[in-house]
This record gives sequence, structure tokens and C-alpha cells, in this order.
Amino acid sequence: MKKIKKSRYEEIVKSLEGTDQMFTDLEFGHDEKSIGKVPNVDFSKVKWLRVSELMKKPKFVNDSIQPSDILQGVLGDCYFLSSLAALAEQDYRIKNIFPSL
Repeated sequence: MKKIKKSRYEEIVKSLEGTDQMFTDLEFGHDEKSIGKVPNVDFSKVKWLRVSELMKKPKFVNDSIQPSDILQGVLGDCYFLSSLAALAEQDYRIKNIFPSL
């Protein structure tokens, strides 16, 4: 069985507090391998952006967490998204995964 790394969330948050640095996940590349093949997409022309580059004041959660908040795009990630929707049935489960909520 593959050993899973313990989350370093709190350590990472503390190391970035009070700095202008943004977290970059070095284990999640910014390329086609990260999301799989997407029909009709030329990844040599794709520019990866942070949410803050797309929206002025992005919010992960507005008021509450609902299963209907989860929308599937074209990535073929329905199994992952359905598991998030199941967790969202009781929002404390999502809040346990994302401690800053």
C-alpha cells in the first residue's frame, strides 16, 4: 500500500502569513498531465492563471455549501465531483477538508 503524506496545511499557512507570496504546489504541474486530455485544446497556447487574476474578490464559499454548488465541466471528473457533492450534503465535512472556511 502506498503511504500518503500527512497534510502540511498549517505549516504552509504559517510560512506564508505576512508575506506577499502565494502558494505554489510543486507536485501539481501546470500542464496537460495535471488535468488530462481535453478535446480541442492546444496546451501550448494555454495560460494558467490564479483565481485572483480572473476575479477581483474571489470567494471559495459565499453563504453555505450545497451539493448543487458543484458543476461539471469538460474534464471528465464526474466521480471526483460526485464525491464532493456527497460531502456537501453535510457542510461540516467540506469545512473539515478546508480548515480556513
